[in-house]
Amino acid sequence: MDELGATTKGVRLPVGDEVGWLASRNDTIRCGVADGRPRIDRADLFCEAILAMSGTTNGRLAVAGFEALEARTGVPLADLAHERAGDRITFADTVTQPRSVICSPEWSGCESERRRYAPFTINVERLKPWHTLTGRQHFFVDHDWMAELGEMLPIYRPPLDLLSTFGDPSRGDLGEDQLVARYLTPHSKWSIHSEYQDNPTC
Repeated sequence: MDELGATTKGVRLPVGDEVGWLASRNDTIRCGVADGRPRIDRADLFCEAILAMSGTTNGRLAVAGFEALEARTGVPLADLAHERAGDRITFADTVTQPRSVICSPEWSGCESERRRYAPFTINVERLKPWHTLTGRQHFFVDHDWMAELGEMLPIYRPPLDLLSTFGDPSRGDLGEDQLVARYLTPHSKWSIHSEYQDNPTC
């Protein structure tokens, strides 16, 4: 990675500096095939590596990723991350308190001190091409596995029959009334990114 870089969503990130930083921060392995490489053999060290290699937690990589994307698309983007170019969120930072991520080409939305994340804002506001073969939005997906499931086009699906699936959803385990809420989403990003648990409704 220190020579070839890392690629995320088609954008190459030069992570050589981060490999060196990890070696000094995490120490290095002193034997075998990984001799001299940064240690990632404990959960905290591995988390440090993930945070160091992501543009969402490393401002230098966010800017570099946007610059690479600018060269490919001809659309100005690097300014989206300039204000946080010198920021780096470490594992210790995340343990201390929640941190706001850095606007990065790894995601389609822009987040900053002045706005919360919303998907596809970079595509819409900056006219960055979409991650499709044509660079445009499309509603028809002709992959064989999508056709098998009948999901080539967006279609209406009625809600699950919760009564037969889970029992009476308006009653709790002890028979008390409870609120039943349903949400529709293109995928469960709105749940899994905020709650890491097994949940039959997600």
